[in-house]
Amino acid sequence: MATDLIKKFQKNNTAYFQCYYRDQVSTLTDPTSPTYLITDINGATITSGTPTKKSTGLWYLFWEPTATGDFVITFGGTIDGDSVKIRRKFKVIETELV
Repeated sequence: MATDLIKKFQKNNTAYFQCYYRDQVSTLTDPTSPTYLITDINGATITSGTPTKKSTGLWYLFWEPTATGDFVITFGGTIDGDSVKIRRKFKVIETELV
């Protein structure tokens, strides 16, 4: 049985994203200059900014999608002098109630 690994969010509802930043030995650590970038599937920027720190190594953001489609969120930053990027695909859907 195949599992659907792509997260789905409802249009016009607040979506929550989080990222765990880890160093080379998998210890949670805070990055220098943490960022996030949400793009559509064609690479056009939808929004970007600085995520909020929840605890050491755990950063998050809330976003309200206004369009449906396929998107990519990229968290970035620098850890121990190395640039890091964490990317995840997600979908925004609109459910119609009949």
